[in-house]
Amino acid sequence: MTMTQVSGWRSATPAGAVTSIVLGLVLLVWPGQTLEVFGWLLAIALFLLGLARILTGVTGHRTGRARVWRIVTGLIYLIAGVVVAANLPASIRTIVVLVGIGWIVAGAAEIVAAFQNPPGERSVAIVIGLMNAFFGLILLVFPSPSLVFIVWIAAIWLILTGVLQLAFAWWLSRSAPR
Repeated sequence: MTMTQVSGWRSATPAGAVTSIVLGLVLLVWPGQTLEVFGWLLAIALFLLGLARILTGVTGHRTGRARVWRIVTGLIYLIAGVVVAANLPASIRTIVVLVGIGWIVAGAAEIVAAFQNPPGERSVAIVIGLMNAFFGLILLVFPSPSLVFIVWIAAIWLILTGVLQLAFAWWLSRSAPR
């Protein structure tokens, strides 16, 4: 590592670490509010994406059907943003259910595809498929507790990542020449 790189790491790593730890603590202490903020950000993003699509459909270079489809997709995004904002808890639960269904379908596909693999490679793919299906089922059966649990896992991951970054920054500052 060059001295410039070391210097960059010395300043950037602790800042990233502290940010990670603080965000992790926020998620850990306020998981419900964090999910609400996520819901609002999703609603705003969908709404803005809808507006952008409608504007480019109206003012853009596209003609004919392409222009109409651009406006239609913009309206769909716009309506989705309004629906998410109007009922945040149900919208967040719907996302959890969709992820659960996706994991179950992906798990089933993984299991089916596993039988196309040579015998020695099947077991790993089958285990991954069963794991996906199992966690998808957990999300479907327990959507609200699963969501909070996922937030807690993300919080713990962020905190641990931040602590490791701080340890790395400390180690780097101790071992690198000044």
